[in-house]
Amino acid sequence: MAIALIKNSEISKAEAIANHLEICQQEQIHLLGRIQPHGILIGINKSELKIVRISENTTHFFNLPATHFIGQPLSILFPKDQINALLSFASQEDIEIFNPIKITTQIKRKKYFFQGIMHRSDGLLILELEPLSQEPDPTMRFYHLVQGG
Repeated sequence: MAIALIKNSEISKAEAIANHLEICQQEQIHLLGRIQPHGILIGINKSELKIVRISENTTHFFNLPATHFIGQPLSILFPKDQINALLSFASQEDIEIFNPIKITTQIKRKKYFFQGIMHRSDGLLILELEPLSQEPDPTMRFYHLVQGG
């Protein structure tokens, strides 16, 4: 009888874990507006190459409010070579194979270095950026070219 109690207890625990995982999977943590304070979340309309969503903490990083970026072309944040790289990655069906990416933003000749994660949500290209303390390693670009090939 003790063995039966242990098995029933294990089944209950397994069911509880499965239920908890199912609940966690339903949480939409990827939605815009939910970002760690140490990073920036950007929603990009790929067809228009415009920023349509951005987290409110841009002042902390760029000394410019989020409203400064909304509706603006990607060139307000990214140099042309970075835009071309983003578009190249975004044209692939499985963009997550390129994650993480090293990316540079440039505002009025000042460069900021980030590590980024890309994914798609609600028809937008989502770019999550976390600051790097130094310039990105150029060998990462080669790594992604090899990985994507």
